[in-house]
Amino acid sequence: MRYSSDNLVAELLLAAVNDNTEQAIEQARFHYEVVYGGKLPCSADQLHAYLAFYGGKLSVATLEQRKALLAKWHRRHHHIDPTKTDAETTRELMRGIRKRYNKPPKQAKSLSINTLSLVVDHLEGIVALPVESVSERAMQLQALRNRALLLIGFWFGLRASSLVRLKAEQLQIDFDRQPPTLTIYLADSKTDREARGEQKSLKMLQRLCPVAALIDWLAASQIEQGYVFSKVTRWGCVESAALLPNSLNKLIRTVFRAAGIDGVGEYSSHSLRRGAANWIAENGGDLHAMMDWIGWKDVKSAMRYRDQVSSLPNKLIETRMALAKDEVQGISG
Repeated sequence: MRYSSDNLVAELLLAAVNDNTEQAIEQARFHYEVVYGGKLPCSADQLHAYLAFYGGKLSVATLEQRKALLAKWHRRHHHIDPTKTDAETTRELMRGIRKRYNKPPKQAKSLSINTLSLVVDHLEGIVALPVESVSERAMQLQALRNRALLLIGFWFGLRASSLVRLKAEQLQIDFDRQPPTLTIYLADSKTDREARGEQKSLKMLQRLCPVAALIDWLAASQIEQGYVFSKVTRWGCVESAALLPNSLNKLIRTVFRAAGIDGVGEYSSHSLRRGAANWIAENGGDLHAMMDWIGWKDVKSAMRYRDQVSSLPNKLIETRMALAKDEVQGISG
């Protein structure tokens, strides 16, 4: 039977939909209609009242996002975009909200190499234990998965959504190259709006190696296709279902707590990306190299993820002041 072109068009349009965006639009609609008690579609005045009501109650970044998502909801349902009908008032209102309520954004703590090393050592200790029961086998598998997940997430600077959606079909390990090289193909990402895809390659490292950790996990789990970072049951069975993006923060904090890391509540999946960004900056990588590897298109976004102690002015001041101190000591000596 000939396949309908209408069906094919519908399927391709559905494939273009970003699940994260759709979920965010639905959350914005729910908040406006159910939590706030408004009704969509809304007018510019009604949107302004909503934004003003939550000024100081929600972060400025959240309000900016809600404004954009509600505008997208209106356009998608063929209604007049309330942010455009009185654009000047909307801009002035958001400027007033920022002036009165803006605060430094809360950010996950950057994961340092030292902390990552401590966590990996803890996981490798579990892997090395003898397995004599089903529960011990489950613990070993979870440790192998978690080690690979943390090292891949850190060194490749992946978002939680990309990390949990990663499939075996997107991986290629070239053993003919020395050292062996892992290439990851990302079909789409948050910043890849056109879904053009990108590849990231990394050679095997001498320590804290994501390539070796991934090889060990794939061999133990026998995953040849489907999601790489799958769930492991208490009976030591590797399921086909992937971990959920929202579960990564809990998983990371649980692993860090077991490894004896202090302040685990400050860490999240963003800690991996921030850690990679700061490591690149602290080891001589320039801003553009960091942005290209981590996948940031906007300089402001990149600078938000970098620690202030890693910034160029900070390093320049420290260097110059150290030189001045040495000169003074040389004169006084």
